[in-house]
Amino acid sequence: MRHLAWLAVALLLGAALRFHDLGGPSLWMDEGFTWMVASQPVSEMPEVATRFEKHPPLHYLAVRAALLAGGRDEFWLRFPAALAGTLTIIAIWALGMRVGGVGPLAALFLAVSGLHVLMSRDARGYGMAGLFITVACVLWLRVLERREPRVAAAWLVCGVLAAYTHYLAFFALGWMWLVGVFVLTGPDRMKWLGVPGLVALVYAPWAPIMLRQAQTPSPGHPPPAWDAFLEILFTQAAGFTLNFTPWRLPVIPPSLQPLAAWLTLIVLAAGALILAWPAGESARRVLAVFVGTVVSVFLVARFTSLGIHETKYMVLVSPLFWTLVAAGCSVPGHRVGWALAGLFLAVNLTSSLNAITQPEWSRQDFRGAIRYLAEHGRGDDLLLVTSDWAMPAVSYYLPQRMRIASLNAGQAAGFGATGLSSRVWLMRASASLSDPADEVGRRLREAGWRPTREWRTYRRNPDFAVDLKLYVR
Repeated sequence: MRHLAWLAVALLLGAALRFHDLGGPSLWMDEGFTWMVASQPVSEMPEVATRFEKHPPLHYLAVRAALLAGGRDEFWLRFPAALAGTLTIIAIWALGMRVGGVGPLAALFLAVSGLHVLMSRDARGYGMAGLFITVACVLWLRVLERREPRVAAAWLVCGVLAAYTHYLAFFALGWMWLVGVFVLTGPDRMKWLGVPGLVALVYAPWAPIMLRQAQTPSPGHPPPAWDAFLEILFTQAAGFTLNFTPWRLPVIPPSLQPLAAWLTLIVLAAGALILAWPAGESARRVLAVFVGTVVSVFLVARFTSLGIHETKYMVLVSPLFWTLVAAGCSVPGHRVGWALAGLFLAVNLTSSLNAITQPEWSRQDFRGAIRYLAEHGRGDDLLLVTSDWAMPAVSYYLPQRMRIASLNAGQAAGFGATGLSSRVWLMRASASLSDPADEVGRRLREAGWRPTREWRTYRRNPDFAVDLKLYVR
């Protein structure tokens, strides 16, 4: 009963962090793509997902169902992700109970995890895929222990659902399968060797669309540096950013205090993972899946142009990470373990509260930009957006009467600025990537346009900046 009471506490806390003001922030760029695909008829989703996205369909279907049930607003777009993130707390509790009986602490860790909270409040499929992977991991451990065919079938179903939600699920599932090949023996191993064939059979209906998505051109991604491993570990341990120095270490100069905080958390997280090794056979198996997934994803990104190493994608295995950390905290003894657990809980709760309350976490305020445009614009105005990737989110908020066009720096050379109407609004969304030198604005000024009104947001991180400027003749 005490374990269930702690689960209830973790659930209430996790739900509060994930659902508080869920519809408050504006959609940001990637969420705009979710809306674009999910708002289409089901029969048209595959084609739209191929042209604009490169993800499987299950999360889009869940979002579409939420929109039909609740309405067209930001809350319902994010509802499936928030619900899946909350349910994952139950799944990690079950996983922790199989890994040394650390379910309550693992559930508390995930409830306040800065990375998991932020991604559960994002209208993307990462949290839902993480839920299916966590449930699959629970079933997988039971299969390795008891060899039950029904549980193996349930594991296969959860794995397929995860793969239909996010392609990176194949990495975690592949490592579960590989560990199973070494653990199982005799007839059980022979049956296990046939699992990839069953997965391919069930995934066959989506495979042609997946191949088309792979052939769709996309921006190249630079290979990650080797220290990205440390970034992944820090992000799992503390969230995307601390924005504060949680303690002051003696002798270290103030300018190095943030770096010291980073390194300390990395060392503590690595130490907790290492301590999980003696926590039992189940902990070692989960550790193999977590480390194998992170390393294989990183290596594929390192030696290809696929940008699959982004830190946010690692939320798929966050429940595995926190289960291992909980197991590691239980090894050193009560005082040291509780001190380490308290540190992780405090840092992540602060990070999660920052994700909800701090303006700099709101990413891109397209809604604010369009409201300003509605207040100061006219019906015959033209809106130029410098990033194709921003168009879905802009279209979500833009009044239907407004004319809109996309024009990035590469297209500015052939831009005929003389044939436009007398008023042009230029929106530089993520301009540090699409138009870093303000090439479009320069072309307008050379053609005799002069800037007047200006609105801007999120200057702290230029990758997410949204600038809106009115040019008139």
